[in-house]
Amino acid sequence: MNRGNITKKIKFEDNYIKIHFYMNHKGVFIIVDKTDNKVIEDFFPPREPILRRVKDLSRIYKEYEKNIQRNNVVELDKSILFYEKKESGMGHSTSVLMNYLLISKNMRLKVILPNTMSDNLIKLINRPFGKKIIILEPNKVYNCNRFFLSKYINLMHPLNGSGTKMIVPVYQSSHFPLIYEQKCVEWFRSKMNVYIDYTHRPKKYVKHTKIFVGKFEGQGQLVKNKTIQLPRSDYGFIDNELLSRFERNDFVNIDPYTHDILDVIWYIRHCKELIISTGTAAHLYSPYVSKETMVYYMTNIIGDNGVNDNNGDKNTHLNINNNEYALHTMGIQWYNNYRICFYKSDPKWRNNPTHRQLYKGEDMLDFLSE
Repeated sequence: MNRGNITKKIKFEDNYIKIHFYMNHKGVFIIVDKTDNKVIEDFFPPREPILRRVKDLSRIYKEYEKNIQRNNVVELDKSILFYEKKESGMGHSTSVLMNYLLISKNMRLKVILPNTMSDNLIKLINRPFGKKIIILEPNKVYNCNRFFLSKYINLMHPLNGSGTKMIVPVYQSSHFPLIYEQKCVEWFRSKMNVYIDYTHRPKKYVKHTKIFVGKFEGQGQLVKNKTIQLPRSDYGFIDNELLSRFERNDFVNIDPYTHDILDVIWYIRHCKELIISTGTAAHLYSPYVSKETMVYYMTNIIGDNGVNDNNGDKNTHLNINNNEYALHTMGIQWYNNYRICFYKSDPKWRNNPTHRQLYKGEDMLDFLSE
């Protein structure tokens, strides 16, 4: 079978098309245009070798045809597809998904997501936004006669990996603005806070006065769920000695790897004092911090999330990091009361070489009694 006989490319023009979605047991999916029964290449995830090989693509297509013959078909309302590989970082994936959810609200669409993505990502939105999303399962054909092709989404977050990729941190690309720091994150944040405060109840209904949420030594080593992304860098890394110091000062370690993600947000919303690590923790959880909470922003990397040390100045929360010239990529702009706490970390923990510098000045940990 010739590849050109079963595949095609399409244009995204804010239009609707009729499609079938099929995913095999390995989580590899295809989207078929019902008008000519061809697979749409624009929905081939990047770095997915199976879909690049004609033999493997033909095999999946035959599986799809057999399910059609068996009438193993599920009907969908008008929808838009969101997909991120399960290895993607939670902060980035959530930022992108916020755009899809807001578009779905304005266009009255369902957001459809393969069940192979990060378990935490699905948990984050499944309950608060359950009426807006549909989780797609393998070995079923999903029929959608109004499948939305967003011109904006294809420019901003093309599924096949090509295009401008406008949603990237400013330190990776300064050519385009940060889409996720616009209206969508404000909308998502407000909806999430309402859900957490008035509907959600954690498994352990205990309001801790002081908590720590972040990255620490040994975290995630016992996690068996392979759809949860383990820590990938040393940004905001807390070693055992410093973690013990937090605990001696009555800060309870709320580990995101052992707590439901919505429970983590609930604990953050109800604490009086919060220690939070720079990196993914700050990026992911900062929008939900209460205006009444005192935040200690822990960072060992100069420049991460746009936070700078101002040559070891302990009052950077009052000057360089709190003026109209500061550019932050998620974090301290959500806090009402906070201190920026730079600290030294052992270079032996470096597992993500970067152009950014490890902080080497005096530790800014005066809020700890010992």
